[in-house]
Amino acid sequence: MTPTTQLPAEAPPSLLANFRTLPDPDAATVLSILQSRPDLHDAALSIASHAIVAQLRNTERRQIVAQAARVASIGDSPHMARLEARVSLYDYLLPHAPIRLGDATTDDLAGAAAYHRQRADDEAAKAAMFERIKSAMGRKRGTVRAVLDENKLAEAING
Repeated sequence: MTPTTQLPAEAPPSLLANFRTLPDPDAATVLSILQSRPDLHDAALSIASHAIVAQLRNTERRQIVAQAARVASIGDSPHMARLEARVSLYDYLLPHAPIRLGDATTDDLAGAAAYHRQRADDEAAKAAMFERIKSAMGRKRGTVRAVLDENKLAEAING
């Protein structure tokens, strides 16, 4: 059973931006929150739309990258034209702008590289934080809440 997470009645719409951090809310939970907070409808629709588009773009990018491996292994062959007709490596959508790789300038590529470098740095920092928390828990079993008080958790997070 998924835990039900309710936003407090006085929650500002900015709290909806943190909605994706909730523990996998099911449709009934989301609907319940939105029914009690009509002021959040536009923000929820915006977040949901962004998530759907992002998921579709990521799926397309994975297909194009997989295509690159196939194209490289085939080289110049009669099958190449058929592969390129389905999806082209030039169709890879850059993450920070609605520009496809084939239409990208060096400035666009620099922006894409910077975007991914920033995300990689952010993910590395999060990985290090989780490792510090795990280390602070030692050999104790249980949840973070059960093993570490907030002060020890803050120390682990801050290193």
